[in-house]
Amino acid sequence: MNLEFSEFLNYIAIKTKEKRSEYPSIGEKDLIKALVATLEDKYECERFSDCLDKLNNLDEIEFIIDNYDFRQIHNDIYLDLNFDDYLLPIEEKQRIKSKGQIWYIHKNDPDPEPSKPHAHNLELNVKIDLSNGKLYRVKKHIDTLKKRGFLILRKQIEKKGIELPELNR
Repeated sequence: MNLEFSEFLNYIAIKTKEKRSEYPSIGEKDLIKALVATLEDKYECERFSDCLDKLNNLDEIEFIIDNYDFRQIHNDIYLDLNFDDYLLPIEEKQRIKSKGQIWYIHKNDPDPEPSKPHAHNLELNVKIDLSNGKLYRVKKHIDTLKKRGFLILRKQIEKKGIELPELNR
């Protein structure tokens, strides 16, 4: 990163204050989560620090923060309705808390990997295959949830009415 880390943190603090007018409960951690989620896919990074190394200036960070929909970070359910050729597609994003971890499920996520649907843990920077509990970071299998914890997570997701892939464990 051509930016000093202290410059980055100062910028995040400034942007957080700006965003609070639109999202009163937002914090610096939320802005960093948005950057992690966006940059991980764009640069296929394993760690957020690797993604930061690819940033050249504050313009890209500003673009991501200014265009990110922060409603999904704190809302349990977010519905975005768009009319497209007389169809009503619904993009549903849900926040699931299980065993102290927060998972985000994008019901209509266009990415079918590792399962459809799958869940994202922004804090751990991983995706979970909801058919078998395997954890992935940038398409690389890194671990598997223990059976009990995985089944608890699936049960929490089912309570939200999300159809899960067939259990394949």
